[in-house]
Amino acid sequence: MSDFKFSDEPLSYGGRKKKGNGVDKKFFVVIISALLIGLVVFIITFVLFGPKKQVKPSEPPVTSTSLQVDSDIVKGLYSYVYNSHTLENDKFIQNKNVTIDDFSKNEIFYYALYFISSSDLVSLDEEGSTEKTNQYLIDYQTMKQCIQYFFGPSVKFDNNVKLHYVFSFFKNGYNAGTISYDTARSSFLVELNEKEETTKSVIPPFLRGLSKATQSSDGVITLTENIVYLSSEKKNDKYHIQVYQDYEKTILQEEFDITDKELEEEPLSIEKYSSVGSTIIYTFRQDDTSGSVYFESSKIQN
Repeated sequence: MSDFKFSDEPLSYGGRKKKGNGVDKKFFVVIISALLIGLVVFIITFVLFGPKKQVKPSEPPVTSTSLQVDSDIVKGLYSYVYNSHTLENDKFIQNKNVTIDDFSKNEIFYYALYFISSSDLVSLDEEGSTEKTNQYLIDYQTMKQCIQYFFGPSVKFDNNVKLHYVFSFFKNGYNAGTISYDTARSSFLVELNEKEETTKSVIPPFLRGLSKATQSSDGVITLTENIVYLSSEKKNDKYHIQVYQDYEKTILQEEFDITDKELEEEPLSIEKYSSVGSTIIYTFRQDDTSGSVYFESSKIQN
């Protein structure tokens, strides 16, 4: 009788031997390896040939150069802000900060009319007429151009104005009157019916003078002006003068008495008082398209 023993082979159901999962494991390893290889290839390819990070070139530093205060461009720009306006309506010597947005619709025209010349006023009187109406037209495009001379090409303005203005020239014996927009003619109607002579007071309400001008590489021109504000009262044969740093006249810097003869021999000037006054910084910017220079802002520094 032979000895009985269990077989070393695993039993199988249905009379068949159960197979192992070696093939499945090999397939899984192959898939994982392929994915890893693909990922490595993608990373290397992206690093070597992918889009490069854009390095923004550094902008060149803004540089500035001095301009001669008696050069044509400086004298022209200074005349924009230093003209025949009185102390009462000159924004630059009153307000600490001024930008284009600070001008009312009438003020825009006050500054633009500075550029109007006598030839820009076209008479409505018929040629040879003996009856003078002293009515004139300023073409809309001419007025628009004068507004943009000062405020730049992007300024917005309202035609619906009526204002009083004193011109620096005379037409038929008159130099002052009203200006309003004539819708039917698409022009501005000027009615001159007054004669106003400019009288220069012995003691001006302020002393001012340009001290420096610079031009920057970014198209900005800066003018620096010194200013002091004066109060005066005549007592007998002398003027009692007070020199203030500010428009509100709260910071008194000097006071003295002076006679007419002394004023004639040595007129008052800003050079003598610039160290105790304020400074007004005017900023103008050059338009990239037209190349013209227009007002941008001003500020008073005490």
